[in-house]
Amino acid sequence: MNKCKLGDIAQLKTGPFETQLKASEYSLVGTPIINVKNIGYGNLILNNLDYVPESVCQRLSEHLIHEGDIVFGRKGSVDRHCLIKKQHDGWMQGSDCIRVRLHDGINPQYISYYLMLNQVKKQINDSAVGSTMASLNTDILKSVTILLPDLTIQNKIANILGTLDKKISINQLIIDKLKASSKSIYDFWFTQFDFPDENGKPYKSSGGKMVWDQELKTNIPDGWNTMALSQRFAFERGIEVGADNYSNTQYNGYVPFYRVSDLNSDCTNYTNEELLCGKILSPLDICVSFDGTVGKLDFGLSGGYSTGIRKIYDLENELNNAVIFSIFNSDYIQLIIKKYATGSNILHASASIENLYIAYNKFIYNKFQNIITPMFNKMLKVKNENKELLSLRNWLLPMLMNGQITIE
Repeated sequence: MNKCKLGDIAQLKTGPFETQLKASEYSLVGTPIINVKNIGYGNLILNNLDYVPESVCQRLSEHLIHEGDIVFGRKGSVDRHCLIKKQHDGWMQGSDCIRVRLHDGINPQYISYYLMLNQVKKQINDSAVGSTMASLNTDILKSVTILLPDLTIQNKIANILGTLDKKISINQLIIDKLKASSKSIYDFWFTQFDFPDENGKPYKSSGGKMVWDQELKTNIPDGWNTMALSQRFAFERGIEVGADNYSNTQYNGYVPFYRVSDLNSDCTNYTNEELLCGKILSPLDICVSFDGTVGKLDFGLSGGYSTGIRKIYDLENELNNAVIFSIFNSDYIQLIIKKYATGSNILHASASIENLYIAYNKFIYNKFQNIITPMFNKMLKVKNENKELLSLRNWLLPMLMNGQITIE
């Protein structure tokens, strides 16, 4: 097995300077651009993608990415990276990204998995510069140590770990489809107000009586009222334990610690449970981010959570978490959260909580709850299966990379 530096086997390129690519050049459609928020641990996070027009791609063609490239973020969680797959070929790297393009004869998937090793992430984090926010540069990445077996072994290791990741991806598609279905039902019932009336017909489309609501500034079904979510739900804020108390290893007494960037992604950050002061998430809990990338929604988590995240539950113990998830997954609520977000570099949306209102009818919401709960439980079951698959992959990862498990 050959020991080398990443800079020996790859070309690295920083994204375009901010003077070359301004946020004002982003467009609603066009070529997707990968920014720090879109980088996970080996995967690309497709939520909240930004786009640039074709003219920008032509002007900055040297920053286009291709299948097999690996992209790091230069700021924040600098140990994260994403592997570019065929369907992402031709996208663009953002200003705060570093592209790693491997030489021929090296399996990019193997290198991507190798970069997930705890000792590699520790090397990157320890080498990062910056007092308030970690920052990465090409020299730091070039110095990362890689153990490189021959290509045949690289391919076999990548295939074993990749098979597990394919199953995880299939499960994620199931979750995404269930999310989309539940969102459509919620929208049909509580945005369009076409819930089934007493005859099983869509209420509003069948001529159901609508009345003006001053708080919501729209017509709502007759007999409904306005619910202030700040009065009905608890928005329990997390805790900050300090970066010095983070660990990449789950020691005895340590639990996962979720930051905003860890929502809808793999959490590889742990902290001592004694530091959390009871700020703990259980799998059924619904959590939403109100700082940083605001409006991120997640469930099925176990561990502590940061101050940028709120755990949300019904103070009256009537609406279950399946309903709460549907409410905060709606475009309307997401729009309100983002509308009241303030801040130039880091957004803060706590002010939105007092402005979250919905039209409410207890009987209709109970009917909706009966329909949506089995879908939510299915999502939770599949997500738990993914946790087990991910745990298996993470156990195999160092064993395969360090030669503790050999491949015939």
